[in-house]
Parts: sequence; structure tokens; C-alpha cells
Amino acid sequence: MDRSDPHICRYCGNVLKSKSSLRQHEISHTGTGKGYTCCDKVFFSKANLNRHRCHVGEEKAFVCTKCSKSFPTNADLQKHMRRKNGQTIACDKCGVRFAENSNLKAHIDMHNEEHNLKCLKCDKVFRHRSSLSRHMKVHSSN
Repeated sequence: MDRSDPHICRYCGNVLKSKSSLRQHEISHTGTGKGYTCCDKVFFSKANLNRHRCHVGEEKAFVCTKCSKSFPTNADLQKHMRRKNGQTIACDKCGVRFAENSNLKAHIDMHNEEHNLKCLKCDKVFRHRSSLSRHMKVHSSN
């Protein structure tokens, strides 16, 4: 499978970004493999557990100067500041503005035709992974 090919869950048709993400996702369907538990939640990767832990019970060292709300990471504080202050980041190609870098990146991918996602079963093309995932369920019901 090529790196640009979608990684499709054989259980639900969901499309994931990488082979490792697909592997972890499929474990959630089968219940196999070890899970990491915290706060009555189960995480199937140590990275996700650690990301969760940074938000639970630890000192939040990054404080907003406007409202005194605190955050576990500087990235979380910056995201809060952009939302709170109405700061946005503009797309260089069309000018649409976003509060979060991740949303801008997903939007920019839409401008780039090589990021279009092609269904491996019927050759339909989608711009969003969620649209391809929804479409794949049509094939799995046959």
C-alpha cells in the first residue's frame, strides 16, 4: 500500500492517516492488545495516554494574562489566546481564516489536488477523510 493510499478499517470503514493509526484503531474493535487505563478511559497507545495525563492532575504552568485560565502546554494557551482574542490565521491561497493551525492545514490540503482521496473500490474521489470513510460504508454493506 502506497503512503498516500488511505488506511481503511476492515471493521467499520473508517479511514485513518497511517498504518500505525489503523492498527491501533482496529484494536479498539477487537479488544485485543493491552490498553492503558486512566480516569475510567482506555487508551490503546502510550502516546495517547501520556497526552491525556498532561491534562489530568498536573500543574498547569501556562496562564492566560487576560482571564487567568491555566493550560498544561504553551500550544494550548496559544490556541486559547487566538480564540479569546479573535486572532486567526489566514489561508494564503483564498484568505479564509482559522483559529487553529490544524484546521488551516486541513483546509490548505483541499487546495492541493494531490491530497484528494480516491476510493480503491470504485475510483470516486473525496477531499475529506470523513467523506471517504462515510462512502466506504456503502461498499461494506454489499
